[in-house]
Amino acid sequence: MNQFEAPVKMTAVYGGHRGRTVRFDDGQACCTCTYNYSMTDEEKQALARRITAALNATRHIQLDDLEIIAYRLMEAKKSKGGTPK
Repeated sequence: MNQFEAPVKMTAVYGGHRGRTVRFDDGQACCTCTYNYSMTDEEKQALARRITAALNATRHIQLDDLEIIAYRLMEAKKSKGGTPK
């Protein structure tokens, strides 16, 4: 199991070039939304914020469990035509 399959101990933060980069609080780069040329600057910043929020909200969950949760939520939404409660 690598460090990202287990619960993540670091907190994600966004910033960098025009607020489009997601890093961990130890400075390790995670991802950037800079090179998505079909998005506006505002959309790139919003995506970086969303990725940061998702990482921080789920950092205590193992990757396998997180994938199961995501799959079940998508399946429930498809079958019910909306978000499960």
